Amino acid sequence: MLLWLDDWGAWHSTTVLRVSDGTPTRAQVAIDKGSRDLYVFASEGPCCTGGAIYMKETSLDSIAFPTGPGIPLIESSTDPKINNVDTPKEPVDATTGLPLLASDDSTHRYWHTFLPLDGTDVTPPETRIATGPTGTTASTSAQLSLSSDEPGSTFECSLDGAAFTPCPSPITYDGLTATDHTFRVQAVDPSGNVDPTPATRSWTVASTPSLFADGFESDDFSQWTTVLTGADGGAALESDTVASGAFAARLSATGNTGSFAYARKALPGTPTSVTISGTFRIDAEGGAGGNVPLLRLYDPSGARLLTLYRPNGNTKIYVGHSGITASTTGRLPSATWGRFDVAVTTAGAGASALTVSLDGARISSTTTASLGTAGVATLQIGNETKRQPFVVVADDVEAR
Repeated sequence: MLLWLDDWGAWHSTTVLRVSDGTPTRAQVAIDKGSRDLYVFASEGPCCTGGAIYMKETSLDSIAFPTGPGIPLIESSTDPKINNVDTPKEPVDATTGLPLLASDDSTHRYWHTFLPLDGTDVTPPETRIATGPTGTTASTSAQLSLSSDEPGSTFECSLDGAAFTPCPSPITYDGLTATDHTFRVQAVDPSGNVDPTPATRSWTVASTPSLFADGFESDDFSQWTTVLTGADGGAALESDTVASGAFAARLSATGNTGSFAYARKALPGTPTSVTISGTFRIDAEGGAGGNVPLLRLYDPSGARLLTLYRPNGNTKIYVGHSGITASTTGRLPSATWGRFDVAVTTAGAGASALTVSLDGARISSTTTASLGTAGVATLQIGNETKRQPFVVVADDVEAR
């Protein structure tokens, strides 16, 4: 809590830091009288032991602080308990700048930094991995697309613990071994500020081949069993919008009579335990009351076992199975790629297992589904239901 006295002699209190911000401790205040800015610094980490030094800033003319820990200024992987931040006790301005000193009692080392107050950008960028592999895949290649919240940022990448080196977006790795892999990337903004919290993506290259891979890099649907469209529905490969590689499949339909589009693959051996993965984005949808299917699974009789979809006008992902519809914790905004992994085990009524993950995070799971015992015979992308407007782009679809 910050206590401050206004020009009329009245005291006020303003919340600066919360326990939910990361257990902040030992806050310090600095005032830039020239630009009329107020700075608060504190250690964020386990209670009373420190962690990293964060900053929040506000104007003296309108004192208010955002939620969250703030901007990290001093942190280190080797000194995990940085605390006791110290600031000048007199006002600062553009001519003095703002020096900061902190220490780690566990390693007995001091840390310092200098905050220019002359308008120099000192805010580090945020890094995001837009697309890339998750879960388990048979592919020995990986392509990852990167983004930053600051235009003009460049990237530095690390694979499996290697040193960070400059890298493009997208970045492609070939010849990956059958093991676990971890990719890290940090953005560097035009002022040279480096994201201190690199974005991370982990996945596993399987030692056994996939049951099915989409084959889109051949610029056709030759690996699929059936591709059907009706009226003005469409199913085609494209290179303009892809999650990785050179091609992805775009499926679309309108509200016109007879319009539909889907592609199906009959899985070899009708597995009773299988994981279906795919990277999807929704570029168009219909009106309220409808939905956009991303993935559907069928048993050998043609009965639908599962449908993964997003209702129109919503971003939340739902999964229908066992005669019920269940919401997940996952969301997929329009025109945004999401990597889904759907693991299914058909073990009978009330004993089947189903787990859905989005970008490597579990969003739905049950071990009491009723999916029969006959196995999964067919996977489908698109929608066989007519007059349901949608545009879906699918990429890197596989079964294993």
